[in-house]
Amino acid sequence: PIITGDFEICDGESSTLNATPGFVSYTWSNGSSTPSIVVTQSGIHNVSVTDINGCAGISPAINFITYQTPVISFTNDTSLTCEIPEIHFTNTSSFPPGSEFEWDFGDNGTSNQSNPSHIFTAPGNYPITLTITTTEGCTATLTQSVDILFFPLPEAKFVPSPYITNVFNSKIVFADESLNAVSWL
Repeated sequence: PIITGDFEICDGESSTLNATPGFVSYTWSNGSSTPSIVVTQSGIHNVSVTDINGCAGISPAINFITYQTPVISFTNDTSLTCEIPEIHFTNTSSFPPGSEFEWDFGDNGTSNQSNPSHIFTAPGNYPITLTITTTEGCTATLTQSVDILFFPLPEAKFVPSPYITNVFNSKIVFADESLNAVSWL
């Protein structure tokens, strides 16, 4: 008998292994007695069969492999920014070595770095998507909404009164006309 099916899958998937049809009995290495079994975990499988004449045979063993599927999570340093709206993203995902990354920042910007930074040109709610693909082709994707808020830069402005003075009349009062300031040094 020969076993057919996908012998390599990703976590969370399953594969149906089929034995050559036409036998009257099947006994798989996991104890199943059907012509096919559904497999979800790594292991070695074979099948013993018996034909209508009572002749028995056993298949060659196959090594069934389940590869790790990435578990995706990420954070960003802040979405509240002044001046340069550069946001740093931290990939906190679980993935095997050699995996590839595809970030989509929701504004036509992309990156293939593990922990990228991105400059947003306008405030708003952006769907940030991270897709990780392993060397075996296992893929996972996560999209999170991130609110990007821009705060205006503070502008220091003080107006003296009087504007011109001399040493005999040296008292000057400054009126604060600063914009967007919350503290002064």
